[in-house]
Amino acid sequence: MSTQTIAAFDMETRFRTLAASGDAAQALAILDHLDQQDAKATPARATRKR
Repeated sequence: MSTQTIAAFDMETRFRTLAASGDAAQALAILDHLDQQDAKATPARATRKR
């Protein structure tokens, strides 16, 4: 497993925990960070629109 994969899993786990606890602003900030990491890892993929 690469460091990037472990970091992404950690961020997703934090997002899910914060989302479940009701801290929507912080959970969305983590989700944005994950989107940025994903865009760097796979530049050919389209980014999520809001």
